[in-house]
Amino acid sequence: MLVPMNWLKDFVNITKSPEELAEILVARGFEIEEIRYLNQSIINVFTCKIIEIKKHPTNEKLAICKIVLNSDQTYQIVTNDHTLRVGDIVAVAINEARLPSGMVIKTTEFDSVISQGMFCSAEMLGIKEDDHIEASADKILKFHDEEEVGANINDIFGLNDVVLDIGITANRPDANSIIGIAKEIAAALRIDMRRLPHKYPDASGHISNHITLDNQAPDLCPRYIARVIKNVKIKKSPKLVRDRLRAVGIRPINNIVDITNYVLIEVGQPMHAFDLERVGGNIVVRRAQDGEILKALDGRTYTLRDNHLVIANKSVPMAIAGVMGGENFSINSKTKDIVFESASFARDSVRQTSKELGLRSDSSARFEKGIDAYSQEVGMSRALALICKFRIGDIIYGVLDTLPTPPIQRQIEFTLSDISDILGIKLTNNEVVNILKSFDFVTRIKKGVLQTKVPLSRDDVSNVNDLAEEIIRGYGYDKLRPDPIDKTNINTGGTDPKFKALDKIKSILVAKGCYEILTYSFTSPKIFDILNIPQKDSLRNVIKIQNPLGEDFSVMRSTLVYGMIKAISTNFQRGNRDLRLFEVAKVYAPAPTLDEYPFETNHLILGSTKDEFYSFKAIIQEVFDIFNVPINFKRSAIPYMHPWRCSEISTEDGDKIGVFGELSLDIANKFNITKRLYLCEIDPECMVSKKNTLIYQPISKYPAIERDFAVVVDKDVEAESILKIVRSRGGEFLTKTYVFDVYTGDQIGEGKKSIAFNMVFQSTDRTLTDDEISKITNNILEGLKTISAVLR
Repeated sequence: MLVPMNWLKDFVNITKSPEELAEILVARGFEIEEIRYLNQSIINVFTCKIIEIKKHPTNEKLAICKIVLNSDQTYQIVTNDHTLRVGDIVAVAINEARLPSGMVIKTTEFDSVISQGMFCSAEMLGIKEDDHIEASADKILKFHDEEEVGANINDIFGLNDVVLDIGITANRPDANSIIGIAKEIAAALRIDMRRLPHKYPDASGHISNHITLDNQAPDLCPRYIARVIKNVKIKKSPKLVRDRLRAVGIRPINNIVDITNYVLIEVGQPMHAFDLERVGGNIVVRRAQDGEILKALDGRTYTLRDNHLVIANKSVPMAIAGVMGGENFSINSKTKDIVFESASFARDSVRQTSKELGLRSDSSARFEKGIDAYSQEVGMSRALALICKFRIGDIIYGVLDTLPTPPIQRQIEFTLSDISDILGIKLTNNEVVNILKSFDFVTRIKKGVLQTKVPLSRDDVSNVNDLAEEIIRGYGYDKLRPDPIDKTNINTGGTDPKFKALDKIKSILVAKGCYEILTYSFTSPKIFDILNIPQKDSLRNVIKIQNPLGEDFSVMRSTLVYGMIKAISTNFQRGNRDLRLFEVAKVYAPAPTLDEYPFETNHLILGSTKDEFYSFKAIIQEVFDIFNVPINFKRSAIPYMHPWRCSEISTEDGDKIGVFGELSLDIANKFNITKRLYLCEIDPECMVSKKNTLIYQPISKYPAIERDFAVVVDKDVEAESILKIVRSRGGEFLTKTYVFDVYTGDQIGEGKKSIAFNMVFQSTDRTLTDDEISKITNNILEGLKTISAVLR
């Protein structure tokens, strides 16, 4: 919220600097995002009067103007604007002037003629529109004849002010106004606050002779106040009003519209004005009919739905309640009589309407944060007082108000011990009463119990905890002191082993040339059909979102596969085709009952179009080897993978922990992936839950002995089964074994294949003999006979 200092001074006597004031407000729980000195953007720019114009001696496109700032200061300005005349009062930037764009004006020469400054246009000064201007924005800025010569441009346009940009939290709608901030400052400085002027006389007649009010949606509009002003004179607002509105970023329009905006900023109550003639004598607050249309003040036409609240006459909507008025019912130069609206609309209704229509305004922003039932009356009174002060029109007697009875002040009872328990500080009754009084809370003490009446403007205060928050703000956070701790234990902090393991996995994969990705946890139920997941598969048992953004984000993911394929596909479309990606993220599954939290499990997925089958498998194997977790690969049928190039991954205990393989060609084609895509999704929990301690030992200085064997087995025998037998019978000297060749052909025989494997033997304390190696290999070959393996 933008808060000009001069506006604040209408209500509190501020002697502090803007920086000191900012510190005070920060101590009260507000954020100061910026302090804007408006006069710092324009320096040394004044009004001047042209007293002589002559042609440039060598350049016919230029003219030389002699100007005067006051009786004894004259300057020479070279310009290319030939519309200027002697006697014109214009804006000039003299030597060392600074403009909002950052440009610094220096004395310079134009074809051997010195120019001691530069005439300025409205655009150069950042002035978009103002009734002082007699030229368009791209022409030299001219002023009326009555404008004082030598006046600072900052004074003319009200730029000699300092504006605080204050961040108002959602729980403090009462502070979202000039008065709200003024109350905070008055309470902090312990000074009296000047009350809001709101007196006005009523004219003859009665409002019932002009309009009626029918509130058909009290649930969405708790209060609606209407007043009528006759014989309105539509014109520009006084300079003070225009300057203050510009300071907070609002463009002045006319006196009526400016008053509604002025009250919005000053009081925090959004208001609207209708042309009484176009209202037609009836105001109806109702839900829109499905399909009704309204052309709003922004010039766009909106199609309404039956959950949108509108302000209508007997036949058509005149405004979208709390958001924006209709163009056909707005104030214009021909308006003679007006209806002022001051209302309270349900914040959820305004928020939903604004979101669905894609339409936001200053009013909707205020209503979304909440407007108390007290502000409508204050805002209306202030608007009518301004009508009277500026002699804009005649205020008709009577008010239409849908609130049958005035709101009742909430009362909260508490004791000093309650405050002490919450805040941890000890205060006296008088201290608490005085602090609360500074925030307009009236407190009395009865038999040791404090009874506080909450101001009608403070809907956010409902219990003793809220009062404690007000008390500590008034007491001062800076006065809090830590209590000494008599007894304590020092605990050593640390990172959870699970997070350490996941971080280590990420580091390993990054070292292997993989890039981390992040994908949405929300996904579409259609992905299971795309991935050919069977109907009864557990992956289809997903958590459904109650209020999804759309069908594509309507369920929580149960696998990371689709997100990885999508990321690979997106990169392919952008020409990036050599990929090695990974993601560590959660997958979700519903609990058996609604009383339990859903299951959340971390999964790791890798995807590569850069590797071949075995090089990709080696990356996976290395991750498990570093954690010293032995794993097995077993051929398996996985719906979304190639039927002959996929497997399950399991631990030595037989627990399935993941899948690995090449993406099915059909699915790859759907995503326009033209290279082989290898995927691996695993549950990394086994790397944390199992105690896999690595044992380090010196490298043996004795030579290793290698043996290569090839055995003939049935075609359906897996190489892994051979390696298991080799490892189990290899004894303590077997340090390494792997398959290096698989061969089928006529020489082997039908239904057979040859598998060749290597074995490495080594001792740490001696050189092994041939006899020792022969005994071990014979033992291995004997074991291979159990799977009908025959040595070639």
